[in-house]
Amino acid sequence: MKRFVFVLSLLLFVGINLLQAQGVQVSGNVTGADDGTALPGVSVVVRGTTIGAVTDFEGNYSITVPDASATLMFSFVGMLTQEVGLDSRTILDVVLESTSTELDEVVVTALGVSREKKSLGYSVQEVDGDAVSGTAQSNFASSLSGKLSGVQIKAPNTMGGSSNVLIRGSTSITGNNQPLYVIDGVPVDNSNYSTGGDGWGGYDYGNVAQDINPNDIESISVLKGAAASALYGSRAANGVILVTTKKGKTRNGIGVSVSSNFMMGKIDKSTLPQQQFEYGGGYGPFYEDPTGNFFYGDVNGDGSNQLIAPTSEDASWGAKFDPNVSVVHWDALDPSADNYGEERPWVAPDEANRMPSFFETNTKWVNTVAFDGANKDGRFRLSYTNYDENGILPNSELKKNTINFSGSYNFTKKLSVSANVTYNHQKTTGRMGTGYDGSNVMQSFGQWFQTNLDFSRMQEYESPTGLHRTWNYSYWTPESLSPIYFDNPYWVRHKNYQDDYRDRVLGYVSADYKFTDWLTLTLRSAVDTYHDVQNERIAIGSVGTSDFTTRQRNLLESNTDLMLKFNKGFGEWSLTGLVGANYRHRQQQRISGTTVGGLVVPELYTVSNSVSPVSVTEYLGILGEQSAYGNLSVGYGGFVYIEGTARVDQSSTLRGLNPDADDTEEKSDLEAFTENLNSQLLNLVSRSLFADQFSDGELTEGTYTFGSLTVEIFPSDDGLVISILDVETGEQTQVIIPD
Repeated sequence: MKRFVFVLSLLLFVGINLLQAQGVQVSGNVTGADDGTALPGVSVVVRGTTIGAVTDFEGNYSITVPDASATLMFSFVGMLTQEVGLDSRTILDVVLESTSTELDEVVVTALGVSREKKSLGYSVQEVDGDAVSGTAQSNFASSLSGKLSGVQIKAPNTMGGSSNVLIRGSTSITGNNQPLYVIDGVPVDNSNYSTGGDGWGGYDYGNVAQDINPNDIESISVLKGAAASALYGSRAANGVILVTTKKGKTRNGIGVSVSSNFMMGKIDKSTLPQQQFEYGGGYGPFYEDPTGNFFYGDVNGDGSNQLIAPTSEDASWGAKFDPNVSVVHWDALDPSADNYGEERPWVAPDEANRMPSFFETNTKWVNTVAFDGANKDGRFRLSYTNYDENGILPNSELKKNTINFSGSYNFTKKLSVSANVTYNHQKTTGRMGTGYDGSNVMQSFGQWFQTNLDFSRMQEYESPTGLHRTWNYSYWTPESLSPIYFDNPYWVRHKNYQDDYRDRVLGYVSADYKFTDWLTLTLRSAVDTYHDVQNERIAIGSVGTSDFTTRQRNLLESNTDLMLKFNKGFGEWSLTGLVGANYRHRQQQRISGTTVGGLVVPELYTVSNSVSPVSVTEYLGILGEQSAYGNLSVGYGGFVYIEGTARVDQSSTLRGLNPDADDTEEKSDLEAFTENLNSQLLNLVSRSLFADQFSDGELTEGTYTFGSLTVEIFPSDDGLVISILDVETGEQTQVIIPD
């Protein structure tokens, strides 16, 4: 940089007349006060003339002045200009002081309002958008790991899984601890529709905040604590992650930017279960052959009994590997197989065909193209992002396509309008199963497996007749060729897979009217809506009963805000704040259906293809909420501030669980409480210390006490169970709210 400034300074002085009459030769050295290093390229000029010079790389200069009483001016970029009289000196060394014009830091706070960071009475931390857009992650929150103090982020270990974000720790033992996500001042849904959760199976479908495209993010602010997030009400009890999106930039013409990120990964073999390759499948000498280590029978029909691998066992405490012992392996028991009845040595598979070979190379591509432009009256930005990931497991992929448009226009000096809309389509196939369940291949790999299995042979998981070829047959005879405990892992990935997709639209329109330079009225209307589908299947021939389950969800949430914002100075005093009102409407519909007793027709995955009458569950939830809020900050001298925030919410909910009950019927306290449970709880909550356990009229898990009633709320397979005990009378009842 110093060399560049030096050359630039030389060019600036080209053409200056340095021819001087007889005068005084003055020389010296110029250094910086901060570190004492020499400053090259410092301009040295005799005041009132065009006579000048420039310091060299060592900070030295030499100049001829008209007389010994002249004054020299020393100037340099980033330094304070200094004027020094010669006073008959011929050697003059100068030390330049750096300028210290620091700008007050401005951060984005609640409702998208920008404020000076020093004026805030709470913690706000901001991260540049490049911190999340430079990595190929399906969930942008995962990219924040390690970049924010006081924020714990657990990235998912499954493709498209959930990112668990905790701001200043957990606030609830059993409830939701995730922060509220806000885009350009508008709250968006961050539901998590993962199944299972009790350790016995299911899929991690991820939290829906992953629909936010990291390549459209300009900056991220994290609001920590109740004071920071109070303007958003109870939904922000766990903190807020504010996302500010990119806008168009002023330039000549239309700007075009293209970016492409690629990431590749492979399985870390050191994290896989460590296996021994001295002994093969079995539990010991408990079987039919003379040694007791193998099944024994005539597979190929030549009249002689053969040693047969004990396929029904799921451990490797069997016979010691011996290349001189020939055995019929699991893949030679299928009568339709070309190698039916074939004998091969009892040895461990080649290293290239062991467990690590099951996993594939994970690849992620993120490609973005964006167009933007601006002038004195308006700006716009249009972007398209394609995310394409192939998972580490066979038959697994995640694809996203995101289109975003943002624009603003100043219709008059007082009126401006802005809008932002995002469409996201996500489609996933073959998520990894979780927990102790057959859909999770690691359940078998980590505990129940045989070390004699060659993975290259397991890739032929289905015979031409449709037979499920598995290493874990019940027995070796043709009528026993069905899995006893475990499916072929390739069958799991290609037959018992799941798929899901989601279409989502996020957007808002905002109008600002400036009454004065310190008073602005804002009207903003926003919408968040999506359609989400999940399909899970178990094929005929698997260990478990064949099944097809589908879940469909529709969500529509709208938020309308009217805000009056002010920022006024009175000498040393400053007054900043806002008052506003919000109306929020949320409607969610869910319907799930599952086959009962198995599938009738193989490979036909519809709910109607059910052996027994299907099981269908429907849900409708409607919430209306109107709120008033305000914030006021009074400052003095730019260093002392007093601030206050208030918000009042009024929510409406659906009527009680038993709306058709006869009001004239005499009921016990418990029956009456159960009949109108939702409204009872909400009324009690509004007057109790348990308010932090509830959010917008929705019950969360836990145990609560209301007078003589003890209420326990917990999940079950049928839905949310509410168990109510009257400790005075001993009466007890349960209510189940279907999922």
